[in-house]
Amino acid sequence: MLQGFVAGLAAGALYGGLAVCLSTLYQLVRVVNLALVAIGVIGIDIASSMSEAGTPATYDVLVAVAVCGAMSGMLGFVIARWFSEAGADRKSALTIAVLLGLLGVAFVAFGTGARSFPLLVSGAAFSIGGVVVTNVAVACVAAGVVFVALLWAVMRYTMAGVRLAAISERPTTAELSGMRTTPVVLAVWVLTGAVTAPLLLLVAPSTPSDPQTLVLLIVPICAAALVGSLRHAGLALVGGLVLGGVEGAMLQSSTLEPYQQVAPLVVIIALLLWNERREVWDVAR
Repeated sequence: MLQGFVAGLAAGALYGGLAVCLSTLYQLVRVVNLALVAIGVIGIDIASSMSEAGTPATYDVLVAVAVCGAMSGMLGFVIARWFSEAGADRKSALTIAVLLGLLGVAFVAFGTGARSFPLLVSGAAFSIGGVVVTNVAVACVAAGVVFVALLWAVMRYTMAGVRLAAISERPTTAELSGMRTTPVVLAVWVLTGAVTAPLLLLVAPSTPSDPQTLVLLIVPICAAALVGSLRHAGLALVGGLVLGGVEGAMLQSSTLEPYQQVAPLVVIIALLLWNERREVWDVAR
């Protein structure tokens, strides 16, 4: 089962990396962007079509990144322009509508069958005690760690980080003080969308590649984000890695394999119940 746990770290890094994106957006604009993976699916569908036409993998990735960034930025503009005063529930409901719409677009434009993705990373990186660590797992984990480290450095040491923190804590006060909040928020929307494409392209060749299955990745991603309470990027990444590893280990057991897809739902329900219980305790005190 240890081999399965290690193999699952690649998917876990995807969960964690995109959970960091969800958490960052929630802190800034109080929206859980459930359309994030659907945006990524459109991007990698385009990359898949280009790959089948014989274009170099580098171009495929760059186009996917640009498409995902642009689509996410457009969604962010709509929310900033017409839903800025709406609550988190209405904003998140809008992203559900966008998710369903993009899934329909993917079905019409690219079909419902499995995709053929450009293989960005392959082979084994090293072996420890008979446990083989693949290059995909190493690349995904490294990408997740670098992403969180860069986010931490930007928030702590740059003026952009100061502005992001101000927008996160007191958006109205930041705007009244003369800070141009919309360009900063839109930049974060574009960045989170752009990050989705390469992470999905790293993992997609080793997972079921039909759009329905890929879109359902939003469930474990949300579970990982809840580990960090949608506020702590580091915990979200760790939660994603652990969840991916557990799923991989479960696939190695004939007894646990049928329940592998249920694990993220169990995590979500457990975390929601725990948070609700903690709030009840706070009120009682």
